[in-house]
Amino acid sequence: MHITVKEGEIDQFTEHCKFLGIKPILIQTERDDNFGEQLMTSSKCERNDYLTQFFDIYEYFIKKRYEVIRLKVEKFPEETKDNDFIYYESHLRLKLEKNFNRSTLIELCKNNNFHLSKNLFKRDENYDYQMITYRDYEIDLTSFKEKINHMVKLLDEKNINHDKIEIEECIYDSNVLVDYDWLKLYEHSPH
Repeated sequence: MHITVKEGEIDQFTEHCKFLGIKPILIQTERDDNFGEQLMTSSKCERNDYLTQFFDIYEYFIKKRYEVIRLKVEKFPEETKDNDFIYYESHLRLKLEKNFNRSTLIELCKNNNFHLSKNLFKRDENYDYQMITYRDYEIDLTSFKEKINHMVKLLDEKNINHDKIEIEECIYDSNVLVDYDWLKLYEHSPH
């Protein structure tokens, strides 16, 4: 579950997340040398009443006078799409050497319609963590996983180290347009 706020004092937002026992994330999106930021929460719930917990968190941030611009709920995908299916999304976390030349990665992403981002709170003295994201509103889960596996193969061929792969099914997104400029299709993409 993610709640994205328009803006906020980052240290204060982090403290509010800590109070609630949820994870703060500051996503930096990147597209053609244009950068954006999304300040959001991340929390997990295994219960069937996840909406109650989700809206409790939402109400907390409203009372703290944040402008909430997006509510998003994702789940682990099953073979059959959820009745509330909106899209599949995958995030691959890359673990890059500090002096890594990103030009090959950027071209690889453009050619396969993956998109660059990073969590600015995730820091390491020895490595840079880079995320690449793929989203699809139409294909089935098997085809989606094939797309992800193809990208993993390409990364391996280029010796680009990855250490985490997430595949999610979005079942609620109150503002898909938040990602429009970041995730729109590349003109030369075959997809």
